[in-house]
Amino acid sequence: MTSSEEHIAKQVAKATDRLGQLKARQLLKDMREATRARAQLRRTEMRRRMEFGGAVISAGFESWEPTEVLGVLLDAHDRVASSPTMRLGLRKRGETALSASETLGSESSRTPESRRRPLVHMPRENRAIIRHPKAVSSSRLRDKTEMGMVTPRPLPLDLGEHARC
Repeated sequence: MTSSEEHIAKQVAKATDRLGQLKARQLLKDMREATRARAQLRRTEMRRRMEFGGAVISAGFESWEPTEVLGVLLDAHDRVASSPTMRLGLRKRGETALSASETLGSESSRTPESRRRPLVHMPRENRAIIRHPKAVSSSRLRDKTEMGMVTPRPLPLDLGEHARC
């Protein structure tokens, strides 16, 4: 091989390597875009499921079993699915109920059971004591118990072979 042929062969090899790198880069870019699209679909699906769950709870079904709620929904679907006017009426009724619950501060006025207590922030040190009282010194645990922050665990009633007579 002459020097010009070697030079051309090196350029072809470099171009081939560069093309491979560009293809790999494009493949990675396409994979990232596909991952983002799947993540967006998952978020959209989860948002929709949360909305449906919220609607079920707002309707007063929070104490029902999921199979019962599904039965009610299937029954309503059988009755209403083919009637656009009935669906329109149900949509308006639902919108009215949702707007009423939003004006009440998202508390349902249907039943007292559906009203939720607000979440209270508990300092980290209290959570650790409640979860693992043996990991905390007895004086700190006694102080927390006296303040009413921790309830001591009752001793087991049946000590079995460990009981002393």
